Amino acid sequence: LVELLVAGPLVAALGCSPRTTGLVGLYALALAIPLGWANDNFGSFPHVVGIAVLGGGTALAVVMARQRSAREGNAAHLSVQYAVARIIADAETLEAATPRLLEAIGRPLGWELGHLWEVRGADALSCLGGPRSSSASHTSSSFTPASGSPEESGRALARPGFRT
Repeated sequence: LVELLVAGPLVAALGCSPRTTGLVGLYALALAIPLGWANDNFGSFPHVVGIAVLGGGTALAVVMARQRSAREGNAAHLSVQYAVARIIADAETLEAATPRLLEAIGRPLGWELGHLWEVRGADALSCLGGPRSSSASHTSSSFTPASGSPEESGRALARPGFRT
């Protein structure tokens, strides 16, 4: 009977996060101990083997959930890569492609907001575009370490390897 509890974590691994799958497994383990007590075989060899099978099944389910989660993340990144390549290939200028690029990158990755910044000259950042709800003055902003805010320009431009 205890071994049947392994079905919960295995089913959870098919659609839940690794953390949720682990919690389902811990819940199943918590149920397995009193079941042995209720059946008067608590601590017996079959009960201990059943708990060991449940623990191993839970560990396997968490590994499966991690692999599935990583595969889904890789698929999302690959779809972003293909969409960006397609948009850049079809666009005449980067400025014209910016809204489509931000949409193609942001939606699959769950971003709520995104702006595309370009380094212009030796040390200036210029915003090429952002969401349509942004004010026009913001999307035409340009910052230098001397004139802009430190968050948008000075710290970013001062960082080693910024242009890589």
